[in-house]
Amino acid sequence: MGVDIGIKVRIFQNDSDNYKEIEVSEQDNSLGSLFYSDEISYTTIKFSLRDELTEEDFELFKLQEVEDEEMMSCSKIIDIDLALKTFDKIYRKNYRAKNEALNNDLTKIDLLDITLEEKNKRKKSQIREYLGFENSFGIFVGILKTAKAFGDKVQIVAEFY
Repeated sequence: MGVDIGIKVRIFQNDSDNYKEIEVSEQDNSLGSLFYSDEISYTTIKFSLRDELTEEDFELFKLQEVEDEEMMSCSKIIDIDLALKTFDKIYRKNYRAKNEALNNDLTKIDLLDITLEEKNKRKKSQIREYLGFENSFGIFVGILKTAKAFGDKVQIVAEFY
C-alpha cells in the first residue's frame, strides 16, 4: 500500500459539533489495519471488524473518506458507551488471537534455514511489532475509557501520510 496511517479519537460533548481530538499514534499501520483489513499489518493476526461486529455496528465503526479531506477517513459519530463496549470486547478477543499468532510467527522463524543470529534478530523484530500493536490498541481503548468522563460521543479518525 505504501501509505502510513495515524489514528485519532475525537470527543464530542453534549451533542455539540465542537470536539477535542486526541492522537493515539502519529503513525501506526498495525492499529490502522484493524479498520481496513482482516489481518493486522506486520503480524499474522487474523481479525476482521466486519466478522466480529453486527452489520449495524460495523456500519457505525467503518471509516469512510471525508469529502473535504483527501487523506482522511472517519467513522460516524458514535455513542461513547457503544464504542467502549465494542472495542473493549474486540481488545479482549484480539488478545487471544495475538498470542496464538505470535507463537506461530516465532515458530516459522525457527524453521527458517538461516543463522541463529539472524533468527534471533527476526524474532526480536517480530515481537516488537506485536508489542507495538498491543501498546497502540491499549492506548486507543484507554482514550475511549477516558473520553467517557469528558464527553458522550466519539469519532474515530484515520489520517494517511
